[in-house]
Amino acid sequence: MSMRKTSVVVTVIAERDARGIQWDFDCSAHPPGKAKKEIDKLIIDGPEDADITFDLADSTGLHLRFEEAGLDAIWIGPAVGCPTGPGDGDGAFRIPNKAGGKKLTVENIFASGSSFQYRLRFTSSAGPQDYDPIIINR
Repeated sequence: MSMRKTSVVVTVIAERDARGIQWDFDCSAHPPGKAKKEIDKLIIDGPEDADITFDLADSTGLHLRFEEAGLDAIWIGPAVGCPTGPGDGDGAFRIPNKAGGKKLTVENIFASGSSFQYRLRFTSSAGPQDYDPIIINR
């Protein structure tokens, strides 16, 4: 019997103030798994694979959008520090070849019980921008 895949939507919130871009996120999930925000971490609880959609809510006026190439738009590595280069979590994620725009969906294919560091990468009218959310897969 096949189980349904958990679908997680992470709304990435970008606002601008005197200090620059201020990042935050909110999240929701569709069963069978769950997602919740705990202070500055996203916790994903699910029995199987999950699709994670990052949905950018940009109110900076800088015209943020994900980098065009998928491996440039998101870097994923083990939770030992923020990724400093492209990666797919040692094969734990499927990342699309093309990104760009305001949405990016990656497929977490076998990372239950693992923690990863993510770096979301954007282009903007002010040059490249990064955001490093902490996501824990249980």
